[in-house]
Amino acid sequence: EFLILLTNHSHEETHKKLENIRILVDNLKISNNSKNIKISISIGFVYTDNIYNKNYLYQNADDALYTAKKLGKNQIQYIKVG
Repeated sequence: EFLILLTNHSHEETHKKLENIRILVDNLKISNNSKNIKISISIGFVYTDNIYNKNYLYQNADDALYTAKKLGKNQIQYIKVG
């Protein structure tokens, strides 16, 4: 798992940037011993206009990530707090 912190971005800007990353990963061509390997990513993010405890924000982002995984992977889910 990775953590990316974006500040001063709207929900829409954040979603667009993360969707671009998801598409780039989805389009990667990886081969190993003549075998093509398909990879994808699930992304969870939290969006807020307020300042919260970092652990609280991390837990909400983690919850969104696991929701994305449960719903079929290779997608983005978010939680708005505040």
